[in-house]
Amino acid sequence: MNQDFSKLIENMTPEIYQNLRRALELSKWPDGTRLTDAQKAHCMEAILLYEHAHGVEETHRTGYIDRSKPTPCSGKTTDQKGMGEWSPGDDA
Repeated sequence: MNQDFSKLIENMTPEIYQNLRRALELSKWPDGTRLTDAQKAHCMEAILLYEHAHGVEETHRTGYIDRSKPTPCSGKTTDQKGMGEWSPGDDA
């Protein structure tokens, strides 16, 4: 990481951090302009580096998945057919 980017992250305010998170979530800037793939990548990198540099709790970090709780599908086996699942031959 270059020094300019490091300084940017170091001096980023919580408001800018939240704005970047929101832009990434919606894939657009506040004015409605869509983020390019490069902008998405830069936003994600800045967000992750900010969270690391500013000690954001793991449970509040971008992409955190709480694996201590079972998911709705964790108890299903592969041979169980759930509601809304499609199998070949169902469209007859």
